[in-house]
Amino acid sequence: ERRRAEEALRQSEERYRLLSLTDSLTGLFNSRHLMQALQSELDRANRYQRPLSLLIIDCDNFKKINDQYGHLEGDKVLQTLAGLITHSLRTSDNGFRYGGEEFVILLPETTGQAALALAERLRANFAETTVFSDAGEPICCTISVGVAQSLPGENEKSLIRRADKVGYEAKRKGKNLVLLAKNLADSF
Repeated sequence: ERRRAEEALRQSEERYRLLSLTDSLTGLFNSRHLMQALQSELDRANRYQRPLSLLIIDCDNFKKINDQYGHLEGDKVLQTLAGLITHSLRTSDNGFRYGGEEFVILLPETTGQAALALAERLRANFAETTVFSDAGEPICCTISVGVAQSLPGENEKSLIRRADKVGYEAKRKGKNLVLLAKNLADSF
């Protein structure tokens, strides 16, 4: 009886631990967990001199979707994107909900060029995906993606800043676009 109670307690603790790391809407990891995982992966990449790439994904015109269809329909769009992200990941990769309609993918052992290819596949798949509202109306959405490969000795804020900067540049260039940060100068 005591062993069963201890096992139930362990399972309960694990369930609550996972809940504290996970975004309830999308099932992806949350931004708090992103900062922990990113620091750990940067340390590993620097220690072993291995590539690490990061994608920042932002839904284009998402406010317009919420305004036109409502927040529940907007949530469906986010859940659909999260599903595509999840199905695009290798076991070593992690997906995170970074903010309202922003997502991050952390790609250990991945060069910027390989991350760019993944981001482009994800962008194309999402652009071809139609979410239907409860009323049966098609809701189409695209994403803009900033990609950055970590530089030797780079910290998490700098890596995020570089990916974010080229993501905003993708939006300025017309949206539904993927861009790769080239170097540290891309962050300023």
